Amino acid sequence: METNYLVLFSNVNDGMALYQAMQEAGMACSVSFSPKKVEAVCGITVRFQGADQVSAVYDLAQSKDIVIKEIIEDEGDA
Repeated sequence: METNYLVLFSNVNDGMALYQAMQEAGMACSVSFSPKKVEAVCGITVRFQGADQVSAVYDLAQSKDIVIKEIIEDEGDA
């Protein structure tokens, strides 16, 4: 089974911008609330699947001037 990842942001605008950019690029993703255990983030995350996508997400964000706080593995215990 592939690993799920959460992209964390400092503000909602960056989160929604990355979600839209990933959708336009044909990358499977979804937006959800941040897990309670994750502190000091804007309240939303972008979720995606597959370790092979991590660098592609960082590259896409950089090309669109979107600031990612961190990408973490989704442990599923929100």
